[in-house]
Amino acid sequence: MTEKLRANGLLFCLMFGGLLKINWIADNDSWFILNCGRYVVENGMIPHEEFASMHEGLHYVMEQWLTAVIFWKLYVAFDADGILTLTYFVGLLIIYVYYRICLLVSDENKPLSVALTLIICVFVCSPFIVTRPQIFSMLIMLIEIYLMEKSFRDGNKRRLILFPVLSMICVNLHSAVFPMLIIILFPFLAEVLISKISLRESHSKISLRTILLTIAGVFFAGFVNPYGFEAMSFIFYSYDPDIHNHITEIAPPSSQNPLGKLFFGFS
Repeated sequence: MTEKLRANGLLFCLMFGGLLKINWIADNDSWFILNCGRYVVENGMIPHEEFASMHEGLHYVMEQWLTAVIFWKLYVAFDADGILTLTYFVGLLIIYVYYRICLLVSDENKPLSVALTLIICVFVCSPFIVTRPQIFSMLIMLIEIYLMEKSFRDGNKRRLILFPVLSMICVNLHSAVFPMLIIILFPFLAEVLISKISLRESHSKISLRTILLTIAGVFFAGFVNPYGFEAMSFIFYSYDPDIHNHITEIAPPSSQNPLGKLFFGFS
């Protein structure tokens, strides 16, 4: 084995070092999610009224119902270890897909891709790989970016058929972030539009029509959930700045905290 191969192997292993920082204790919100999953499984229905508070008859959207069912089933079968193990393996996939994106956009520069993945996944991503539905939505969004980047470069439109499927999965696992599936596609749309307006050559090998159809597919597939458009637009009517600005993963980025410094440093 050559020195270069050993060095690359070591870096590749270190790339997954961020998973060592995962706290093998169920996140506080997990108990609420488990209660949701138990309700769905035991009652065989998805609620439209609040079932776990003093507010009888309060309208309710269980925006993470499928994650709740998955977590509850694992909890019943394997206790908390089942959920934590799933979180660990989803974390592995998140890191690997991010690495593949880095390889793609760097024209197969492996040392750079490993270094970027190591830095991002150890210092930025790993604190958010927790027992919440965000692990699924992060993975789905990364897969979406990878597939679109790949199609942009080789013109293969067939893989874009997967986008409505990803949309249906995400809106049931974690509908609060569903709009991000569409927002992620806007930069690709903008590049093609700008090239047409400025009459310059586009780097995209897929057409404007294909991108618009992909966005439409993502949007309409989102209706395949128990709450329809209400789940798709959950973030717009459920967000309260006085409460949610104190939640780290959805607070606005700030240069006053370490994660904010990393965010702006890598932007």
